[in-house]
Amino acid sequence: MRNLLLLALATLSIASCRTNMEQGQNPAQETKVKSEDLTAVPQSRSFGTPDPVHVLKSNETVWFLGQIYFNDPLKYEQILKDNGIESLQKVQPNQELKIIEPLHHPDDADFQARYTDLFQKRAVKLAERKVLRLQDQAKKSSPETRLPASQGK
Repeated sequence: MRNLLLLALATLSIASCRTNMEQGQNPAQETKVKSEDLTAVPQSRSFGTPDPVHVLKSNETVWFLGQIYFNDPLKYEQILKDNGIESLQKVQPNQELKIIEPLHHPDDADFQARYTDLFQKRAVKLAERKVLRLQDQAKKSSPETRLPASQGK
């Protein structure tokens, strides 16, 4: 019963996120971002713009930072290397990570809208995965799918 309730809540959460995204609603900022804007390279910044330092939030991953700053989640390895970190297990929330020569910089006009859009898409994907896991668990634990002990031999 608990799994079914969690499944229903997760499904509603996904539907709500999708509806908000389809209507162009963005809780962090009212700027719409087109998908082609996410891959566009911003015009060069002024010489001497310092590399940003990102304080990792508890709901972020270094993989996600690679996507935000470089359009490539696999750049997480470079972020770790640039910060002298040997493995993902050593990264902690509230840790400051220097982002060397990012493709997208927090000073760019569209950076916050880009961040919010990618974060919302990531939240929807994570919620969808959770729903699939809960559905799988519900199937495994439902009485009609279990064999009686006498038939299992």
